[in-house]
Amino acid sequence: MKKKGIILLILITAFILLFVTACKKDETGKETPAPTATPAPTEDANTPEPTATKEPGPTLKPITEEEKGKPHPEAEELMKLDFSEVEEIDDIDYELRQPEYINIADGYMNITEVWSAVSPNYGYGLGSDHNQYEWSATFHISHLSPDAPHVAYFVGARVPQERTADYPGGIWLAFNYTRNVCVYIPGDNFVDDKGEVITSWAFKYFNLTIPEDFTTEHTVTVVDTGDEICYYMNTADDPQYLICRIVLDGEDLLIYNKDGETIKTFMNAVNEEINFSVFSHRTKSHTKELVLKGY
Repeated sequence: MKKKGIILLILITAFILLFVTACKKDETGKETPAPTATPAPTEDANTPEPTATKEPGPTLKPITEEEKGKPHPEAEELMKLDFSEVEEIDDIDYELRQPEYINIADGYMNITEVWSAVSPNYGYGLGSDHNQYEWSATFHISHLSPDAPHVAYFVGARVPQERTADYPGGIWLAFNYTRNVCVYIPGDNFVDDKGEVITSWAFKYFNLTIPEDFTTEHTVTVVDTGDEICYYMNTADDPQYLICRIVLDGEDLLIYNKDGETIKTFMNAVNEEINFSVFSHRTKSHTKELVLKGY
């Protein structure tokens, strides 16, 4: 009797085990695995850092029509070459053409034979980083002959990579020891005052008279706004004497004097890229400093 009770207990236990196992199977008859315990986070876990939100860049300050095209007192200095602080030509982090004709002495960059050109290496962002750019050169001339238009110190805007006056596309003003400045205009359609078509770069110019010559030191500043290129110099009476204002109006190139009068009209063949340079050609020039600013 006792033995029968033990057998009955074993059968009941087996039945219970069979029933529990059947309940753990899904509808397909597969056995459902027991849930895995989620491990507790540890200090050594490589939890990714949240992505930082990028701060918006500075908003471009608006510029008024009255301020446009003029050197601005709040313009940011972007690059500067002060030759009182430079000892060797290799110390100049600028684009140089024919550096073998450049020597630096007594606080000046001296170009006294053949020609050389210097341009800032800068990525311009007109309309996004700045409203306009200013390129200034402080220099004087010690070469008093011959009086030829291409024997001069050129200050250029919209200058291509070659950065010399014989390459098309740039605007140049050429200064010498006289009170005449030659305004060089790009394009193959240049017609002189006699109605003759000029093809040589050395004669694609017209003359303007300035108040003072460059046998004494002056600063020339060219301001490029995108649709205007304005040239200034300092004089005894005016720290910002307007030499000329060049307006790029579609296919037309309009040139105004300091009084706002139209003095010349040409076909517009000016480069679209913002670039600047100085180019001393067969004269004896002495540059104290070169400065690039943006506003």
